Formats: sequence, structure tokens, C-alpha cells
Amino acid sequence: MVFVDSFSYFFKELFDLLLFLFMIGLLTNIRKKSFYFALLIFLFPLTLLSVTDALLTGIALISLIVILRFKSWRKEPEVKFTELLGLLLSLTIYSIVPLFSSIIISRMAPMSRIRT
Repeated sequence: MVFVDSFSYFFKELFDLLLFLFMIGLLTNIRKKSFYFALLIFLFPLTLLSVTDALLTGIALISLIVILRFKSWRKEPEVKFTELLGLLLSLTIYSIVPLFSSIIISRMAPMSRIRT
């Protein structure tokens, strides 16, 4: 049972990271396939890190994105502000949505016990 629970939690975190990549594509103007390919390469280790520590995952995501985009930001400094704003907005959504969903689920769990 513990194996199934950890397996489902891993895939929940993997799905959250995939949605984070999708939000980066929507909220920023990054169209380089190499950027997304590099993030996909680091997706599995980031998911393992996300299962254990959410704060460290956020720091690792920001660091990885800054490392991948640093060269392009030096070439076009005006793009840096809009991309950073989009990245921070997507990271905020990535961290807040699972928090609210877990609060909703924890409040619904006692109600389901009352009905049965």
C-alpha cells in the first residue's frame, strides 16, 4: 500500500511539473525547443526532489531556468524582465494550486466520512 501511495504521489508531482512547463510556455515568450528539452531532461530528478522538498524544488527550478536563459538575456536585456515576470508568475501558480487543492481535499474528507 505504501508503494502505491508513493507511486501516485510521484505521478502527481510529475503532472504538476509538466503543467509548470506548460505555464512557462503560455506566460513567457520562450520559443526555443532546446530550453524545453533541457527542462524535460531534468524533469525526473526535479520530480524526485519535489516529492521530498518543495522549497528546494522551487530554488532548483529558478536556478536551472536562469542558467538556461542567461546567455539570451545578455543578448536581449529588454526580454529579461518579461520572461522573469512570466516565470515567477508560473512558479507562484505552481506552488499555490497544489496547496489549495490539498486544503479542499482535507476539508472534504471529514464530510465523506459523515455521509457513509
